[in-house]
Amino acid sequence: MSNIFIFTKSPRLLKKWKNALSDSYTVQYTTDVFDIPANIKPESLIILDTSFFIENIIEFSYLEKFPAKVLIMGDQYPENAQIQAIASGASGYCENGYPDSLFLKAVKSVLAGEIWLQRHLLPKVIGAFAKIPKNNIKIDKNKKYEQLLKELSNRELDVAKMIGDGKTNKVIASSLDISERTVKAHLTSIYKKLHIPDRLHLAISISEINSNHNSM
Repeated sequence: MSNIFIFTKSPRLLKKWKNALSDSYTVQYTTDVFDIPANIKPESLIILDTSFFIENIIEFSYLEKFPAKVLIMGDQYPENAQIQAIASGASGYCENGYPDSLFLKAVKSVLAGEIWLQRHLLPKVIGAFAKIPKNNIKIDKNKKYEQLLKELSNRELDVAKMIGDGKTNKVIASSLDISERTVKAHLTSIYKKLHIPDRLHLAISISEINSNHNSM
C-alpha cells in the first residue's frame, strides 16, 4: 500500500482527501509545509495545497526539497501557475472540486509515474521546461541523438515527433491514418525503448533531442 502525505492547513480539505484515500492508501498529514516527514520515500506521493503558494509561504522552487512525487490541489488555480509548478518539479495539478473518482484517478496516475494536467497545457509546459536549466529536466540522457533515433521504427518516430508538437492521440491517428488504439500501442513501445515514463517526458525528450541535433 502506497503512502500518501497531505500538506494542508484546511481541516475541510484534509477530511475530504483522507476520506477519499484512506481505503486504498496509508495517509499522513501535516499543516507545516516545512515539516517534511523523514519517512517520505521516492515511491510515496505528496498532496500539496496551493494555499502554500497563494499565501507566499513557499515558492515553486521549494518543490525540489520534496523527496517524492507531488500532486498539487487547488480551486481554479491559474493555468500559468500550474505550468510553472509542473516545470518546477510537481507531477500534476488537480481541482479540489473534482469528484472522488477523478481525484483517485489523478493520484493513481501520478503514483504510476505519469503527469496529470489538462492536455492543452502540454505544449506550454514543454515551453516552460525549455526555459529552465537543463539539469532540472529529469529525463534519460544516457544515449546520444543518433542512438535514440535508431531505437524507434519510422512510424514510432512519426508518433513521437507529433507528441513533441503537442498533438493529441486523435489528431495523430487521423494524420497517420491509423486508429487511436494503434497510437497508444506505439506510445507504449516508445516509452519502453526510450525509458520514458509518460507523454510529457516524451515530448520534453523529443524537444531536447531536436535541440541537441540542431546544435551539432
